[in-house]
Amino acid sequence: NEFCGWLNVHKSWCLTDRYEGETCEGQFHGEGVAFFKGGHIYTGEVYNGIRHGIGTYKCPKNNEFYRGQWNQGKRHGKGTVYYNEDKTSWYKGDWVKNNREGWGVRCYPSGNIYSGDWKNDLRHGEGAMKWLKQGQEYVGTWQDGVQESQYFQSNHYKGDFIHVQRHGQGTFYYASGAIYEGEWRNCKKHGQVINYAVLPLSINLSKNILHTSYSFPPTSWRYITFLE
Repeated sequence: NEFCGWLNVHKSWCLTDRYEGETCEGQFHGEGVAFFKGGHIYTGEVYNGIRHGIGTYKCPKNNEFYRGQWNQGKRHGKGTVYYNEDKTSWYKGDWVKNNREGWGVRCYPSGNIYSGDWKNDLRHGEGAMKWLKQGQEYVGTWQDGVQESQYFQSNHYKGDFIHVQRHGQGTFYYASGAIYEGEWRNCKKHGQVINYAVLPLSINLSKNILHTSYSFPPTSWRYITFLE
């Protein structure tokens, strides 16, 4: 579990320093805020003294926090976790008894992104992983966190070269599905752009989009921004 180990520490409400909120027959019940030892804070719905419903749990380590559904004291249902202060590392999707399980998107500190199926906190099932620095993408089946084959969609270029450098007219096909068609000089894009095209896939919480074909889009789809 990536979320600073707080679930193992704070399973019991007896560890709270203070509770502010609604009660019923001597139990924490309704809306409330619980302050735990070490600076952990839970804000949200409570049922018979247990986190249950919608709530936010903040961890003092790097200002990590979870916001979403709870069931009998555990993250269960839909929820989002941010693992660092600047919110560049996160998971958004399904949870089952504190584990990422079902369908979700995980953005890593490196900028790499996985969108797909999860089981027991691991990538498992159908999913797509983008390695931004390498310009690669894997789409397919995962088993216990590891892709089952070695199929990647990689960048490639078709066009003119001078001294082993892209120079002249050419088309660059990105692993993401984006296409740049135009003029090149000394391996860099230069001059008039003939066409940008971007495949409408990317990160969206929809299995229909995840399983979309990766064929190149029609040239009539023109965009001025894309990920390199």
